[in-house]
Amino acid sequence: MKIIILVLSITFSIELFSQGSTFSNNNFAEFIVNRLEILDSNAQFYAGFKNYRRNDVYDLIQKKEWNFSKIDNFNISFLNQELIDFQDSLKSDSLKSLNLWNTFYKNQASFYAYKNQDFFIRINPILALTAGNVSGQEANLFQNTRGLEIHGNIQRRFSFYFQVTENQMRHPDFVNQYSLSNKYASIPQYTYWKDGNSNAIDFSNSIGYIDYSFPKYFSITFGHDRHFYGHGYRSLFLSDQAAPALFLKSQIRFWKLNYQVLFNELVNQYQRGADRNLLRKYAATHLLTFKPSSKIELSFFESIVFNRNNGFDIQYLNPLMFYRSLEHTLGSADNSLMGFQFKWNIQNQFQVYSQLLIDDLKINELIKQSGWWGNKYALQLGGKYLNMGGVKNLDGQVEFNMVRPYTYSHYNIDYKGDTLSNYTHYNQTLAHPLGANFTEWIFRLNYQPIPRLLLEAKYFLIQRGADTANAKFGSDIFASIPGNNIPNTFGVTQNQGVANTIHILSLQTQYMLWHNLFIDFDVFYRNSSFNSVLPSNNSFGLSAGLRLNFRKRENYF
Repeated sequence: MKIIILVLSITFSIELFSQGSTFSNNNFAEFIVNRLEILDSNAQFYAGFKNYRRNDVYDLIQKKEWNFSKIDNFNISFLNQELIDFQDSLKSDSLKSLNLWNTFYKNQASFYAYKNQDFFIRINPILALTAGNVSGQEANLFQNTRGLEIHGNIQRRFSFYFQVTENQMRHPDFVNQYSLSNKYASIPQYTYWKDGNSNAIDFSNSIGYIDYSFPKYFSITFGHDRHFYGHGYRSLFLSDQAAPALFLKSQIRFWKLNYQVLFNELVNQYQRGADRNLLRKYAATHLLTFKPSSKIELSFFESIVFNRNNGFDIQYLNPLMFYRSLEHTLGSADNSLMGFQFKWNIQNQFQVYSQLLIDDLKINELIKQSGWWGNKYALQLGGKYLNMGGVKNLDGQVEFNMVRPYTYSHYNIDYKGDTLSNYTHYNQTLAHPLGANFTEWIFRLNYQPIPRLLLEAKYFLIQRGADTANAKFGSDIFASIPGNNIPNTFGVTQNQGVANTIHILSLQTQYMLWHNLFIDFDVFYRNSSFNSVLPSNNSFGLSAGLRLNFRKRENYF
């Protein structure tokens, strides 16, 4: 608490700018924004980190000379309703609203909203009901989520968001095998849970934050949520595939620069058992983005994960770049990562993007191609193509991800078990859900043939090297590396270990009945084979559901 007060006292002494809250719970809005940011050749929008700020999205859609299809205009209208706090009136949307008793649903995006010149608040119910079946799995899939979200602001300076849900669900068996079959059990993207019948789970979840923005340059946010760095489907820096975490974030924007400083309190890996206080660790992250033109973004990323018995190390409150040099002065015991991120929009139709993450690197060993275990890095290359072949609202994406063995893991000489400074939170990786020691191809198609219907097809080809009980080949990022269970110090190769190939095909349909009220129908097929000796594991599943004001979360690994 003393640290938070110190940071707040420092940042409040700086002249800031009005930003507002973010899209914390709306992946359809993010889908629209990602398209618009490429289609608009003059957009001054920073798309390399999410959640997107609401005022930035509002500025993006204010362009008057859009030459879009009927479908894109519908999407912009959807965003305008989401951004009703920026409108003159709650009834300013052009689409039909219910306006029940002149109180509820005055506009389609808000069950209840109140607005005057100084204050805005919106309250919405949350609902997600899904049922499905997977071949070879006796118990059916289901999801039963109920909840509430509250969003508002005071004079567009002080903003707040809160969401709470109560959930019961049953995942496919391959998700349980991924998350529950090792000593560090977890539920992907969530925190604490209770066991139910036949691998069902029961849990509550909440995210929320408060945000204060001053005129012109700076904002600060404190809360509990997820973040995502990058332009791809996956992120090798920081992903929203992990559980939400406590955070303090500041952001400054001036000239062609956007600088974000993020502090997180994370939960160490732990084994489930009796109720107890779980050990904490911390992360300090910088993301500096330079936008030399409206089409290009260049970003520098760095993050430190550290564990201290006495809490947060105030050395890492340093707001300037290059944590690595600071970490050296503290004894080089912490886990330091750095990276570069790039995006280029071409001709209002194409986008190429990439990420390069460096965990540890010795250039001389890299030049010698010795296969030294400590050369740990990851690479992402991707591209997007909008309105493919002249077909309006048909978009394609191709993405390649590669993570070297042992990346994101860390060696702690003072700890005899698995290290506490790995790049994880609540038994989940903070970046790619597969951890390390894999290559992945992703092919994705989105098609919106009519305004309310969105079709999506995804194919994943994953090749990874699995660990064994006696040897760590580099996929387990919880392990303290090096150690006696490492097969080789040199001669480490990509995807070494037990060869595992995974094919995933997903077909998704969502139809919007009302603003943010979707009917979902999904089909997926997954095949996982380890080698010619072990049998393949095949899963074929169908599911259908109803979703209101709730982000659809996916488990593809």
